[in-house]
Amino acid sequence: MAQSIRPLARIALLALIWLAIPFTIFPLAQAHVNSAVAGLLNGATPIFVTLIAARFLGQRTRGAQLLGIAVGFIGIVLTSTPSIGNGSSQAWGILMILGATVLYGFSMNIAPPLQQRYG
Repeated sequence: MAQSIRPLARIALLALIWLAIPFTIFPLAQAHVNSAVAGLLNGATPIFVTLIAARFLGQRTRGAQLLGIAVGFIGIVLTSTPSIGNGSSQAWGILMILGATVLYGFSMNIAPPLQQRYG
């Protein structure tokens, strides 16, 4: 019985961080951020997937991957900076979107082992 609870807890966590929380955050953020900026910032998801895998799963990043992460962060800064200058509500919206992409990063690292094991 205890072994069946653990996968269910992971699936519940996955439902929260992949769907429930980000799908709630994005509409709230859209009230403060231009949709083009939101779309561009959502493109940061692969950066966070890679960083989270490196930090928590011990995946090694090197060479072109590190360069891609650096260029991606520069892109986030260049995309976000003009919007932040428009007021604190813009900054709040950007932080919500980046928070959602961080949650996507965690979920993309939790989902594959569950999918491999349970289909």
